[in-house]
Amino acid sequence: MNRSICPLCLVVCLLLILMPIASAACIGNVVGTPVQTYSPPGPYGSIYVESSPSGAVISVNNANQGHAPVTITGLWPGTYTIKAELTGYEDFTSTTTISGATRSSVYCPLVPENSGTGLYIVSTPEKANVYIDGIYKGVTPLMLGDPATGSHSLEVKLYGYGTWKSMIDVHGGGTKTISAILNQEDPDSNRGIHVSSKPAGAKVILDGLAKGYTPLTLNSIASGIHILEIENPGYVSWKSTVDIPETGIKEISINLTPGAAGSPGWITISSNPENALVTLDGTYVGRTTLNNSLNLDAITPGEHTIALALTGYLPYSTTVTVVSNQVSVVNATLIPISSPFAKGGLSVTSEPAGAIILVDNKSIGISPVTVNDIAAGDHQVTFRMEGYQDYSGSVFVTAGTTSVVSVTLLPATRVLHSPVFPPAALGALGIIWFITLRKRV
Repeated sequence: MNRSICPLCLVVCLLLILMPIASAACIGNVVGTPVQTYSPPGPYGSIYVESSPSGAVISVNNANQGHAPVTITGLWPGTYTIKAELTGYEDFTSTTTISGATRSSVYCPLVPENSGTGLYIVSTPEKANVYIDGIYKGVTPLMLGDPATGSHSLEVKLYGYGTWKSMIDVHGGGTKTISAILNQEDPDSNRGIHVSSKPAGAKVILDGLAKGYTPLTLNSIASGIHILEIENPGYVSWKSTVDIPETGIKEISINLTPGAAGSPGWITISSNPENALVTLDGTYVGRTTLNNSLNLDAITPGEHTIALALTGYLPYSTTVTVVSNQVSVVNATLIPISSPFAKGGLSVTSEPAGAIILVDNKSIGISPVTVNDIAAGDHQVTFRMEGYQDYSGSVFVTAGTTSVVSVTLLPATRVLHSPVFPPAALGALGIIWFITLRKRV
């Protein structure tokens, strides 16, 4: 009996042990066996994108990421499409793969396109500053998309090198490539300041000495503190100290403020005779009238050119300085073209040169000669030169113009004379004849 109980106990124990395992297996078969999945590490990957020229718009898998150079981070493992776009260049596309915490670098060399207009400016060496019509545009290599057509001034500057300058013409039909080769210079020759002002044309004074008018670059200036002054009629003068660097050109841009001196002035113009056509700085502004002056209002302070014209009279021109809140007066007396005071010029040449030139029997010099104070009207011009025939002719000199006379002189004609006996020979013959007659007698 005891022997049969022991095996039974063993069987029961085994059943108790195996039941949970069988139950779990059964549940597992009902619910489904869990599937172990693999998750890639990340997002830890990155892509660094640069373009030549720089500044291209970069998109990754059609998502805009900004302008090159740019670094895109937080990328999962996988393949990515990189696209670079820049005005004036063909689009550039490339692919790269990220695997885990890796960094990929993509370089996009852009090729200028053949349509549209553009300027691609490169320099040797690179990283030079580019100025178009005096306006800073960036550093080389530089792509300027769709610049205004026509003629432009181009300057390429780099410290330690001479400024490269050229006039360029921009036309439609593709991108124009400009290559600037910079020549290295003495560093001291490229140390100083570049002064610009609004409005331009202001007088620049450095350490009490006038240097020119804005925009102006002053090179080879000793480093340290200097006194800079900017003056422009009608504006408040600007004065300050500037610290000239040891190297490079310091940019100084000044916006001048209109001052009390900037108030306008007036010009009143009269002429004798009246009804003369009047221009101000080349622009027609009216005519003078009898017993009344032509009044010009709201004239900007500074120098202006007044010109008068009237048929039958010499042109009249003068420069007048307008002062704020003051009247500048111009009284013009016009000179008739036929007046003895009316003068013209006379330019005389001869072949051969070296002839004595007389105008109304008064010598004015030896040809070729030009005289500018000949009274208007008809004159007699005479050419005299040894070995050549004299030449005389008339010329009409118009007031305010130069008349030209050119003459080819003819060699003088030699006169052939019949042979004659000298007086002594005739006397000797007479004596012989007289002696012969005496002998006959």
